Amino acid sequence: MQSLAVWRVVHDITEDDLEHLDTEEGFRLGRQMAANSNVRKQRQVHCDGDLEQPILAWVYFANPQPNPSLPNAAYKKLLVDRAKWWRFPEDYQAELEKIQVAEVDGLR
Repeated sequence: MQSLAVWRVVHDITEDDLEHLDTEEGFRLGRQMAANSNVRKQRQVHCDGDLEQPILAWVYFANPQPNPSLPNAAYKKLLVDRAKWWRFPEDYQAELEKIQVAEVDGLR
């Protein structure tokens, strides 16, 4: 299996913002891990590839599901548009463009 770099944006947010983000990401603190869509964990990240000054950030990881559904087209568009906005590497943007989306009433 090929390993790819993951590009994301780091934001400084409030506790209230974090609680809202937890809700949007399907994560509830204290709930059994398997019941969460995503799991929030703290990880060291390197901003702009600076290996000398890592920062501690909350990161959401998809919780493996037996039959995960495909993302919808609007979510894929959001990922692709934001990758362009933040000027992520072109090869990463190309990988995002390859994401398959769920069909809704015969439409993609």
